[in-house]
This record gives sequence, structure tokens and C-alpha cells, in this order.
Amino acid sequence: TYDQFREWLETENVLAGFNLTNKLLEELFSDLDSHKKGHLVESDWENVFGKYNYNAQVMEELAEALVNGFPDIKSAFQFFVNSGNTLFQAATKQNLLSNSNNAINYSQFKSAAKAMVSNRFSNEELQKMWNRLSGGQSSVSFTRFCFVFDTGKFNRKRLEQLNLSQRPSTTLN
Repeated sequence: TYDQFREWLETENVLAGFNLTNKLLEELFSDLDSHKKGHLVESDWENVFGKYNYNAQVMEELAEALVNGFPDIKSAFQFFVNSGNTLFQAATKQNLLSNSNNAINYSQFKSAAKAMVSNRFSNEELQKMWNRLSGGQSSVSFTRFCFVFDTGKFNRKRLEQLNLSQRPSTTLN
């Protein structure tokens, strides 16, 4: 029932941070109870969450962090090449940016991912993300990095920023 659902959410702290009103909780319950039986069964959960892929979701989270943290995919890749260390000398930076033979290994990937979003991903999740990113190889090239993480998001972000900067200013009277 709805009361059991609400009690479970509160007891297990399932929606922590969402601060849903009672009306939104009722709508959520109604959406989950697709056949309007007044209670939830396993098939209701499977209908809603059956296609959810946690491993794909954590990759998407990392991709979003890259888009939000870097101006372009090349900068994001260099961050990983440098093991998440942003404090390197300008000469070294120029040398690294001009070297197209750079690749990322697992240690660099893990270090950079943790530096970007500390305490978000477990070591097991990082290993699974690496396996997906590397395709079973021992290192990841810039081309592979782009293939996995740059699905047009950097370009959309840049266009959005251009559109915002080109909006005419308005004044309030």
C-alpha cells in the first residue's frame, strides 16, 4: 500500500536528498502502480526499473562530470594522462598536448576519476568503468576516450555557452 511504500522510503532513506512532498510521493507511487491495484508487486518494479543499467549509469555520471569540468574533450583526456594532477608546468603541459602518442592506463584513470569526483565511485565501480572504457586493452588512446565519452556533449555545451553569451541584455525599469 501507499503507507507501506512511504514507510519503506523513510526507513531505508531511499530518496535521501530529494525532499519530495506528499503529493509527489503519491504521484511516484501511482506511477509505480501501473495497474492501479493500490499496492506494489515485483512486476511493478520490473516494469519501471527492469531496463536500468547501473554500470552504464556510472559511466554516464563520469561523462557528465567531464563535460561540466572541462572546456573540451582534449582537456579532459589530458587530465587523465596527467593522473588527475592539474599542477604541472606550462612547458610540460605544452609537450603533453603536442604528443599524440599519450594513452591512459588504469592507474591514471583511477587517480583522475577519484580526483574529479572523490568518494563517489568504489574501486569495483572504477574497475568496471575501466573495463568498459578500455575494451579489454591495457591502455586507452585519445580516439577511444573520445568514442566513449564525447557523444556530442562537449559540442552541445559549447553551443549553449555561446547562445547564453550572445543573448541581448535586458534592463528592468
